[in-house]
Amino acid sequence: MQIGIAYRSPFRLKIKDGDVDLFDISTVPLPPLGGLTPAQIFGGNTYSTKGSTTINMPATLDLGIAYILDRLTLEVDASWTFWSSYKELNIDIENNTPLLPDSRSAKNWKNVVGIYVGGEYRVTDPLALRLGFRYDPTPVPAETMGPELPDADKLYYCAGLGYKLSNWTFDLAYMYVDKKDRTVDNQVDLPPGGSYGTGFNGTWTGDAHLVALDIGYRF
Repeated sequence: MQIGIAYRSPFRLKIKDGDVDLFDISTVPLPPLGGLTPAQIFGGNTYSTKGSTTINMPATLDLGIAYILDRLTLEVDASWTFWSSYKELNIDIENNTPLLPDSRSAKNWKNVVGIYVGGEYRVTDPLALRLGFRYDPTPVPAETMGPELPDADKLYYCAGLGYKLSNWTFDLAYMYVDKKDRTVDNQVDLPPGGSYGTGFNGTWTGDAHLVALDIGYRF
């Protein structure tokens, strides 16, 4: 039996002077401000400026246990991600205006534990077959989920094979990602109504098929 532990400390990700673009201002459902329309305030129907933010990235802790029995290797991993560090997303807008103010968004993400199960069976010395499964719960609560990252619980199904030929190694892998459907209803409209406000309402779904090929040579 083999046991492995890995820890990564939290850190801050600073984004400075990122591009912020506001398109088609004429559709923003707000009344004229001071007798001026949004397009008159910005000098046109589009507006570009800069924005900065700091994101508190989470600490992670990984624990893995592998059991080897002759040609069969089984492994179970648990991965803790302490997303509770991500409490808010605040964006400071350069030259902000009433139509494009600084952004303050609560996030309040949750700590999660991902579970990984996998196995490899060496059919012959050169040939190995592999299977794996991963459960990855979302840390995003429905109350604060936004369109910038509409996350949901995900299931990963993996299969692959490896082959050794002299000093060469060939590894082929396939993974299907099943992202669960998720419906949220957290939009809050601003007066006088319409679709301009905070949050969003909608249903999100998706999946992915991934294929990887690795070729190595040992000198």
